[in-house]
Amino acid sequence: VKKQFYPYRNISAFAIRDDEFPHHLILHINRLFLPHITIDLEDISPDLVRSYLEEFLPEEPYEEHFLDLMSNRLGF
Repeated sequence: VKKQFYPYRNISAFAIRDDEFPHHLILHINRLFLPHITIDLEDISPDLVRSYLEEFLPEEPYEEHFLDLMSNRLGF
């Protein structure tokens, strides 16, 4: 993500929000502060991303929290 590398061992799960455009990939990172990273998939197929990541990580539901919403708007 950008210039940051996140090994699979640091990611506990993923979620894909494909109910709006652009679709979003959410990574559940093993850390206390800002444990979710949101990535715009733009024109990448959410099904393609899902089928790839399912081989390495579990998919878990994601509910956006206030801190996640604010951090995404501020660019974190």
